[in-house]
Amino acid sequence: MNLTLAYRNRSSVISSPAGLAVALAGNLRRDRVSFDAELRHPLRFREAIGALHDVLIGDLRQPPRHRSSHKTSLAEKKVRETAIHPGGSAEEFARLDALFRQKRREYWSARDEYSRHLRAHDPKLWRILLPSDPVVTVAPDVLFLEGFSADESSYACLTVDRNAFAGEGEVRLGTTNVDYSWTLHENFQLLRSYRPTRLQIDPGGLEVAATDQGTGPREEKIDLPDSWLRGFSTLQSAMSLPMRRVPLTREALYNILAFLKRHRAARSPRAIRFELSPGRPVAIVLEPWEKRIEIQGLADDGSRAESIRVWGRDRLLTLARLLPILDEAEVYLLGSGLPSFWSIRMGGTRLLLGLSGWTANDWTGGRRGACSRSTRSGSRGGAPL
Repeated sequence: MNLTLAYRNRSSVISSPAGLAVALAGNLRRDRVSFDAELRHPLRFREAIGALHDVLIGDLRQPPRHRSSHKTSLAEKKVRETAIHPGGSAEEFARLDALFRQKRREYWSARDEYSRHLRAHDPKLWRILLPSDPVVTVAPDVLFLEGFSADESSYACLTVDRNAFAGEGEVRLGTTNVDYSWTLHENFQLLRSYRPTRLQIDPGGLEVAATDQGTGPREEKIDLPDSWLRGFSTLQSAMSLPMRRVPLTREALYNILAFLKRHRAARSPRAIRFELSPGRPVAIVLEPWEKRIEIQGLADDGSRAESIRVWGRDRLLTLARLLPILDEAEVYLLGSGLPSFWSIRMGGTRLLLGLSGWTANDWTGGRRGACSRSTRSGSRGGAPL
């Protein structure tokens, strides 16, 4: 699937005597979407979009083992067999189809390897050449940005209630891509609570200047794999399943992140176990150390006792920067080994972090059984968006 992106300008943070303006350049190839309003709490937005950025660039995949010599010998053997046994039209079609699939795998493998090399040695160039432009939606009640991580195992959605803005200007509802660069992320760190800040989504997508003067839109063409579409479909399916809601406190989340930051498991299992019992405090156990963290003051409101284990916990470290400003936190659990959704609310701003069953089981890869489960009874509800 080919996706063409056209932006009039680069997204930027503009400084003026009146304050700062966060100008997000929208995709001109999509329906016109606009938004212009002042943030009531710029600090919350700065930290939340910083966490969103950390999720988008996150990549915890293990580098594959090199088997180039083995693959080369198999390819040479296949060429020799084809030369000895030339086939007819059907065989020729099958050979060309297999060759096409092989070349496509080689292309995506080389692209992923180049991406990992740039990310390790030149992250700024990696961010410019391989952008992960998030999707922004202006809805009647909220404005939210969403996207998948680089390894496609994490999903992040940043929502800002419309009542968290003041002095709204022109607003056009809809969904579009926004130009999101490394420079823009660095400029977000300039936001301060004492400095007025406006959030603007460029509405001028229909007025195109003459390109021969160098003032026309900037276009980028990226090859969008079908896995992205599968990812959003899988995510929507997971959110519609029955879940068990577990409230968290700031202290409990801090204890989890601090322990994971300071310790590294040398053996399996590497899971977080939720021990739930109706009317009793929720207990969170970090394996394999059996580190037990009890959430005092928050009793489980489920209908039956249950023990749920989730994996891929290292991805939770992206929430660390939100600890000082969070108001409430909760996690929605589908079941052991299944996806989980971590919700962090900061006033009218909220970050929803969706984690697949484990890091290698990404949202977009179409892994079988990623969200299939038998319906469980209990006090549950879908993850809110």
